[in-house]
Amino acid sequence: MKFPRLPEKFDHRKKLMMKDIKIIRKLRKAGKSVLSIARKFHVSPTIIYYWTNNKYRQYIIEKASKIHRTLEIKRMTQRKSINHIRKDNPNLILYARAKAYEYYKKHKK
Repeated sequence: MKFPRLPEKFDHRKKLMMKDIKIIRKLRKAGKSVLSIARKFHVSPTIIYYWTNNKYRQYIIEKASKIHRTLEIKRMTQRKSINHIRKDNPNLILYARAKAYEYYKKHKK
């Protein structure tokens, strides 16, 4: 299910709108430096490089998806190991929670 999106002009999470990106690409093709464009739009040079270099953008997208997959696998294995411990010795989990709560109360400010 796809959720409705905010119109671009109301989405404040983005630093650059599509019209800005088109301008940035034109400036970059005209020979302007990444740093000068970044100063003009008040963003980091990396963002300008991201939107003007297709290979770099693809690299970042792949890197982000790899990190997401790695974290998902890590979460799944942690759940399996906790469930395995619960089946073998349910009191062990209760003991760990009690110790954590004691530590929290002791160091709470």
